[in-house]
Amino acid sequence: MAKYLLDARGGGDQYDQSHVPVTRQYEAVGHAVRAVYSYSGMTDIAMATGDVDYHSAVKSLCNSIVNRKYYVTGGVGSGETSEGFGKDYSCPTTPTASRARVAVSCSSSASSTRLPRRRHADLAEETLYNAILGSVDLEGENFTYTNSLDSAERRYPGTVALLCRQYPRTLLSLPTWMYAKTADTLYVNLFIGSEVTVENVAGTRVQLVQTTDYPWNGKVSLVVNPAAPRRFSVMIRVPNRGVSQLYTATPDGNGITSLAVNGAAVTPTIEQGYAVLTRDWKAATRSTPSFRW
Repeated sequence: MAKYLLDARGGGDQYDQSHVPVTRQYEAVGHAVRAVYSYSGMTDIAMATGDVDYHSAVKSLCNSIVNRKYYVTGGVGSGETSEGFGKDYSCPTTPTASRARVAVSCSSSASSTRLPRRRHADLAEETLYNAILGSVDLEGENFTYTNSLDSAERRYPGTVALLCRQYPRTLLSLPTWMYAKTADTLYVNLFIGSEVTVENVAGTRVQLVQTTDYPWNGKVSLVVNPAAPRRFSVMIRVPNRGVSQLYTATPDGNGITSLAVNGAAVTPTIEQGYAVLTRDWKAATRSTPSFRW
């Protein structure tokens, strides 16, 4: 259905991304909300079908957003067009110019976030802790519609904000971003206190309990509880703050400072930005990674 709807596009305007067929769209333009949802569908099609034209367009669009039209907070949509993308390298910071909507900021990351890919998880994390959580008060009741970097704008009740419908949907989607699996591997992509049960990892059910005060500090505790002892890999993302070519992180917040399993320090292999723990897992095995913060 997504492919049918997207293939039918063309002959319209940049505003709603119908100016050319989607497989010939290589720059993020038009209304940012419409754009990132369209790009999300394109990403799913590229993954499901292996279509090289969709794959090429999605990679180009991701590069266009992340490295040319991306706020340091992870927000997208400069407001130079109606709630939309402006020209390359133009990210106004004034309240009247910036029209990056909170849920769209998350969607901009989600349009390229199909985990496990460390870089995509880093993008999602940056957006979550800045563009998303920065828009809502600690009580979770009041929001801002625009999220300019140079603003003293007061938040207002979520019932007023159109984005309130996107915000809970984003939070409810988190479990699908936090963890991923293959036949013999569990991926830990985001560090959020949680408990999840994953079916059929190396032929057994595995419960994973994560305890952390992240992002207030970089300490994480992971308890791995397989229903039966099995050998498999747990891959823990090693954060890298250099998600966009537009910015340099200072101070350096990358890397892992320590990792222990049941209290014994280990030096893991790093593969594609993940610390790899491959072992014979038994119930109540505790892994404690620490990251720079």
